[in-house]
Amino acid sequence: MTGSSLFTLYVTSVYWSTITILTVGYGDISPTTDTEKVFCVITSLFTIGVYAYIINRIGTIFKEMNDKT
Repeated sequence: MTGSSLFTLYVTSVYWSTITILTVGYGDISPTTDTEKVFCVITSLFTIGVYAYIINRIGTIFKEMNDKT
């Protein structure tokens, strides 16, 4: 990444760390432009939040079913 702007390096670093920490994976098709990387980060964070909410709701439903018995 020699000759890249600081903004490009920052976006690439944020993309890499976000995708790695969320353990989403890089896949066969990966973003190449800054706009695509920012979109992937935002989409990944939103999707992981929705996934966590769904898992939490399922756990709550099972807990409520267990409390009734």
